[in-house]
Amino acid sequence: MKKYKTLAVSATALRSGGGSVILKQFIDSFPTDGSLRCVIFVPYCFENSSCNNPHLIIKKVDIESLWKRIAWDSFFFFRESSKYIDSIDCVLSLQNTTVKVPKNVQQLVYLHQGIFLTNEKWSFFNRRERRLAIWKKVYPLFVFLYKTNAKFCVQTEWMSESLKSKYNVDTALVIKPSIDAFVEKKTGVSKKEYLDKLFFYPCTDLPYKNLELLLRIATNLKLQNSQNISIVLTLSLNSNFAQRVFENKLEKYFSFVGSLNQNQVCDFYYNSHVVLYPSKIESFGLPLLEAAVFGKKIICADLPYAREVLGEYAGAIFLHPDKDCKWTDEILSELSSDPSEFKVIDSYSDSWPTLYKYIGEI
Repeated sequence: MKKYKTLAVSATALRSGGGSVILKQFIDSFPTDGSLRCVIFVPYCFENSSCNNPHLIIKKVDIESLWKRIAWDSFFFFRESSKYIDSIDCVLSLQNTTVKVPKNVQQLVYLHQGIFLTNEKWSFFNRRERRLAIWKKVYPLFVFLYKTNAKFCVQTEWMSESLKSKYNVDTALVIKPSIDAFVEKKTGVSKKEYLDKLFFYPCTDLPYKNLELLLRIATNLKLQNSQNISIVLTLSLNSNFAQRVFENKLEKYFSFVGSLNQNQVCDFYYNSHVVLYPSKIESFGLPLLEAAVFGKKIICADLPYAREVLGEYAGAIFLHPDKDCKWTDEILSELSSDPSEFKVIDSYSDSWPTLYKYIGEI
């Protein structure tokens, strides 16, 4: 009888953003004691030269198109896995969707995309909302396509509760993303001098990021002739929101810095007066935790994901995500105050070991 468990992992779609962070954390924290042996399939573009774990086989595959993804989940994943590991005990999908496996093999699915679990509605006929409408209405078909003998892990308790209430599915584990590697980056940041006080919002241009609120806030600031403020966004000057800012002649209140690497993000956290986070939907809201690691004042949406991530963090101010006047007042209040530092919170360093222990006990 073998003294270890064998694991096959599908992670072919984790090419960027939060998905790539999850993939790197999984690989970097994989057990080295031989209790688990694993083959993991990653995107062809993935780079992780530092991995030298003899119990972890990393195979790159090119699965970028939708049809290749469906074929991979339905037919090729388990077949390819069997070439590298005999007698597979467990399969783990790190990318939200179930995959087809034999009935005697336990499957775990890590859900880190929570859009389909929310109550928000989007239209297929609106160009900017179409992708969100697909995630909301179509994506669940693939999440639960092969759910027989599947157990689900999620990032937050609110996702667990929503999964139960909307789809009658119990959650096996809540695995919060660890930011231990991010914490180490703090040592490399440097103090910089800016003419304006920085209010940093790391975001994309997706509708649920609630950028419309910032446009109203800037309009309020302009009406009050407020100066010496710059809302720094990780968007490009070519983004849809940037164009709207220029159309409304509000550009003096914004700075568009584009996509940043992790070191640059750390610099902005460190040098920001306040971190803003008005997003209406997040599976976890990792920037909230990152900002708290730097002990920053955080003005964020008063929503379950933010309450759960920040917990009792003393530097958090929770505001209704649509009340622009409340946000404006709070920002004006912060403009007249010195930067504050607060005690950092848990980095969830035990999250991945908890998952590996669970797999070992299956």
